Amino acid sequence: MIAINIFVFVFLQQLGTNEKFTYAFSTVPAEILTGRDVRTSDRIVEHPVTGQQLLIPGLQPTPFSVYLTLIFSMFMHGGIAHIAGNMLFLWIFGDNVEHRLGHFRYLIFISLPV
Repeated sequence: MIAINIFVFVFLQQLGTNEKFTYAFSTVPAEILTGRDVRTSDRIVEHPVTGQQLLIPGLQPTPFSVYLTLIFSMFMHGGIAHIAGNMLFLWIFGDNVEHRLGHFRYLIFISLPV
């Protein structure tokens, strides 16, 4: 699981810089409630202090059922500190829980959306 998370973050999310990928494969509650893909436009906002213009990407089309994002979103991380903390926790505590539950039940346990 740690290797899969790191692979997704490094190669697919490109260390958190591929926002289009992140906004296409992350879970959006409105999509889960309605069963329909929600898409929004990119927008430019201006920072109130510096006046710098920032591009905020909109929600991207999900290329499959929106319900699958419940699984895929558990591999998404917002930055290096986020993935480092999660993987450290998984490494330290995950093996103890896996030992107690067994391989198959542990996989089911960590795959359940919270």
